[in-house]
Amino acid sequence: MPWNDEFDWSALNYAPLMVAAVIIAVGLWWLISARKTFTGPVRTISFDEGVGIVEEEPLEPEPPAAAPA
Repeated sequence: MPWNDEFDWSALNYAPLMVAAVIIAVGLWWLISARKTFTGPVRTISFDEGVGIVEEEPLEPEPPAAAPA
């Protein structure tokens, strides 16, 4: 243990320390900045109630069909 007199720093496993440092750094970054920028998923398709996808409206109306001669 680091508080013992016989402790040697070369025998320390640094992996848990580095994982903890990354978790703390990412947590602080999220608290400071990232949580303010995420607005949620953007929906680009509208759905009918439980039935399926609603057809999109055409941008321009279709020209009327020619009358049969």
